[in-house]
Amino acid sequence: MSPTIRYRRMLTGEEDAVCQLIARVFDEFVAPDFGEEGIREFYRYANPESLVEHAKRDHDILVAEEAGQIVGMIAMRKHTHVALLFVERRGRGIARELVRQATDACRRAAPETTRITVHSSRYALPVYLRLGFEVSGPEKTVHGIRFIPMSLRLGRAADTPDLEEQMNAPFPAPGMELTHILVVGDMNRSKTFYSDVLGATVYREYGGTSCVLQFLGAWLLLVTGGGPTADKPDTEFETPHDPSKVSHAMTIRVPDCQAAYETLKARGAEFLTPPYDWGGEIRCFFRDPDGHLLEISESVEASTDT
Repeated sequence: MSPTIRYRRMLTGEEDAVCQLIARVFDEFVAPDFGEEGIREFYRYANPESLVEHAKRDHDILVAEEAGQIVGMIAMRKHTHVALLFVERRGRGIARELVRQATDACRRAAPETTRITVHSSRYALPVYLRLGFEVSGPEKTVHGIRFIPMSLRLGRAADTPDLEEQMNAPFPAPGMELTHILVVGDMNRSKTFYSDVLGATVYREYGGTSCVLQFLGAWLLLVTGGGPTADKPDTEFETPHDPSKVSHAMTIRVPDCQAAYETLKARGAEFLTPPYDWGGEIRCFFRDPDGHLLEISESVEASTDT
């Protein structure tokens, strides 16, 4: 928290400056995800006159002030719901401190409150996740307002683990397993490749969009592409754009690279080159139907002949 920033209640007469801050952030980062109906509905709620009425009725409104300027605000409705949270510049801890002070005020005013909720925009989702909020439902659209329901549990000293306890919790722990996710363009084609060419075992399929396979003690999850979701905002699943540029590959250790090469080639695998002998290793590479790179590798012990 910057020592130059002061956190306090919104004063009468500051509603215009607060709403100007809201409008600057909303118009640039949130409004592009809304249609005209959603934008109109938002400004019916977030305007100077409405803000004053909210403050008189059931909203606690705090602001962050720096050098005489309003740089952040939060409006908490009925001590349980974050109605508005806008910050001029991210990355300075202003949103975190506003939420902390607002939730502290909620505890004082309504000790029985156990959860704080918020309807997050897509833009704000990563911020709320970092602040400890959790997604509590699928994305919704009401009166044109698109939002993701989230909630924050207000822990108690007796049942909330401290940071050191959380950091020292076992991870990895028994029961955890690693799965490699591969985005594919044609599920049937890829499933056939991994089961018929590589010999993986199909474990389970989900509606034609995902397929779980077991292979050499590992799990592979084939999924079709898709856009952002509530738990991975601004992130799309896509097949490799350029197979010649690789950021991830899988290696299969084999006892005889040449023999494995001949077997897989006969099953339809297309190799970049035949096995290449590097001295301590013999290896070659091939791709799956979407361009994901795989390697078979044979370790060769150094000769002890003199």
